[in-house]
Amino acid sequence: MPAAPPVAPTNFYSADIAKNHQCCAAYATNQDYYFRFRAGYQHINHGDNNDTWFASVKFYARPDALRERAGKNAWLIPDAEAELSHEYLAKNDASASPGSGEGMALRAYLFWPWMHWTTRFLSCTNSVCSFCEPHTFALGPTANVGFEQLFDGTSGRFARYGGARLTFDRDGFIEYTLGATDGLASGRQQAVVELPLYTSRDGEVRYVIRGLWNRGNHSYPDELQGGLFLEMPFAFIATPSKWSDLIPFRK
Repeated sequence: MPAAPPVAPTNFYSADIAKNHQCCAAYATNQDYYFRFRAGYQHINHGDNNDTWFASVKFYARPDALRERAGKNAWLIPDAEAELSHEYLAKNDASASPGSGEGMALRAYLFWPWMHWTTRFLSCTNSVCSFCEPHTFALGPTANVGFEQLFDGTSGRFARYGGARLTFDRDGFIEYTLGATDGLASGRQQAVVELPLYTSRDGEVRYVIRGLWNRGNHSYPDELQGGLFLEMPFAFIATPSKWSDLIPFRK
């Protein structure tokens, strides 16, 4: 008798959940791996105030099919993201001119969705609103590491954090982590919120709001970041017929 094919535990995302989910904000693509371009406005405060442009290339891995093949070992396989960005970063706390400055950052994020559930709170169908329902939430541990390089001539910095993340329809999340960033004094605690304000019907265009709070020793200023970003696949730029999707909440 042939062995039964492995099946992922029920507390994990199914590989075909993207096709069966009707909410416009949830599972914008059924691809497991894809790149997107993100650009927009950023504000940072690290004892100063700076407003600047932000641009990045972001890679997403949603290996739901791999989890199903892994069967009972599916809990070991995380969702993953990697981002290379141009932005303003906090300067070293020991810098002669503290504050923030222009730089580049490379970050990698891992998230294990060990628990997830779906809720129906509002009656909403055929909506372009990213908060249309049903809403799917997931909770689990998260870890992120990265390298930062300011353009002021200082050496590169290594950042490492770990904690817990709660996701909202997989595109938005709230997380709390502990860790450290080289050049920033003492151990750090960090809270990040990222929520989609608008998602096009085909899921290719997203407007995202993001906030970050990073706190260390009381003798040094906190790092605060806020931003509003537009995210889309690279192929979208070469498709003029779809540029109307850039208009939020279009009928």
